[in-house]
Amino acid sequence: MHKMTHSFSFLMEFLFVIFFFSLSAMICIQIYSNSYVTNQRANQTKEALEFAQNYIETNETIQEGTYTFDEQFEENQNSYYIMTIEYSNESYPHYVLSIEQDGNVLVSIPFYKGDRS
Repeated sequence: MHKMTHSFSFLMEFLFVIFFFSLSAMICIQIYSNSYVTNQRANQTKEALEFAQNYIETNETIQEGTYTFDEQFEENQNSYYIMTIEYSNESYPHYVLSIEQDGNVLVSIPFYKGDRS
């Protein structure tokens, strides 16, 4: 009878160890997946910011409108990224360039580009 009690306590202890190991593994996987999503979002924001800065610096004339780009920022009908350029004259005359992906604004940059044509 003493051996049966010892086996039962060993089994219970082993089940607790498995339970806490599973719990800690679940927490680690959750942290890893959240960090992966955050990293993806940061990379997309960085790429969008680089594209927006290059677009502003290389284009002499800015046309208001909405433009669509694919994953490599090649202009086409694939709307992976949506760039919107708007003219605003609220406190001072300027343009606002915004880049969105899946409805989330990645970058919104106000800039001044000479006289409005």
